[in-house]
Amino acid sequence: MKKLITGLWTILFLVLVGCSPQVVEPVTPEPEEEPPAVQETGPEYRIIYLEIGIDAQSTHFEHRVANIYSIGTEGSDRELIFSDIDYPWNLGRVYSVSPDGRWLVCSFFEGGRGAYRSLSLIDTKTGDLEQIVEFDYTREGIEGEQKQVYGQPVWSPDGSMLAYEVINIPPEPRAESYNTDWIQVYNLNSKEVKQVIPRIGGMCATKLTFMQPVLFLPDGQLAVVYHGFYSSAQDETDIYSINEEVYLMDLESADITQIMDVDYFDQVEKVQSFSNFRLWENSIVFEILGDFEEDGDIYRYILQEQSIEQVTSDSQLREQQPDVAEGKLCYVGVPRYGTLAYSMPSGDIYVLEGQQHKKITEFDLGAAKPIFSPHGEQVAYLKYNYDSNYEFVENTDIQIHNLQSRQTASLVSSEQIIDLVGWLVED
Repeated sequence: MKKLITGLWTILFLVLVGCSPQVVEPVTPEPEEEPPAVQETGPEYRIIYLEIGIDAQSTHFEHRVANIYSIGTEGSDRELIFSDIDYPWNLGRVYSVSPDGRWLVCSFFEGGRGAYRSLSLIDTKTGDLEQIVEFDYTREGIEGEQKQVYGQPVWSPDGSMLAYEVINIPPEPRAESYNTDWIQVYNLNSKEVKQVIPRIGGMCATKLTFMQPVLFLPDGQLAVVYHGFYSSAQDETDIYSINEEVYLMDLESADITQIMDVDYFDQVEKVQSFSNFRLWENSIVFEILGDFEEDGDIYRYILQEQSIEQVTSDSQLREQQPDVAEGKLCYVGVPRYGTLAYSMPSGDIYVLEGQQHKKITEFDLGAAKPIFSPHGEQVAYLKYNYDSNYEFVENTDIQIHNLQSRQTASLVSSEQIIDLVGWLVED
């Protein structure tokens, strides 16, 4: 037994100190491998669009229903932001997304008599509504003068303010009977609306000085256009309004300074109106509109030089609907000749980068409303698919073109009425 115990202790000793009588060198542990670095991914983009169709559950006239959706750039994970199916008023235009992606600015209306109109905000995360201003004539009747928001509201660069114009519509349509409540600036933080009456030569403008805000500038100024009201020569009740002059307004003093008017372009082409203003590389980009084949071309007003420069000049195209990103500008090139192209303002999408105009679609007709992604890597646009006689749109696609990979993907295709609203960046 004594020998057995001695043997066990010997084995245990050898296990603990090793069988070799040599001195055991300390073992240096191998350095731990660093975990692989987590690859940073770019921001996740989504597209916001409006779809108007029919739903049997809708209580609106003819079961009309309008839905606002967001969808991933892979064409999946569609989410409903807002539906008017249970809302008392019809959702009208969805104008744009706020710079921070939090809000959609839109309009609502009463579908029967047009006795209700409002300008509202929709939270892109919750779908909650916030009224900016509403004009409700459902109780007092619609016989008298009515107010409504004119044109498209515009965001300040930081998204804290929204500017728009309110006009008064006469009970009987006569051009000379229209008047304005001038420019309104809504503060999203205080929820207050400030009326800004333009001052010309130190004097306040009259009720016939129609000024629509079109663009906030970084220095606190507001670009505004003067638009008069006119009657058609054939029918005096056919009323239209055109943007004839462009001004810069100081929001503190309300003083305005003219920077251009339509007469300047008479030497180049007959121009009737300005439209689609964007801020790009310290300049105001805009398109000019005229009669038929004179319609088209994109220009810019360079702020520091106080000069006008032509951006597009293809003699075969009417360049329209510009959008901008850092170092890039995109637009629709509509075939200049032919009544078909004139009646349907769609064509191909072009991108200007540096001095090169690159065509990124091959439709001739069909592409419209291009919108850059927030950092300019992609362009989303509408693709109208016409019937064989080009009399109506059979369905509409929303497509995205990646400028780096040159790949195009179709996200949505619908026979309903579709409008592209803008991009949303998710955290």
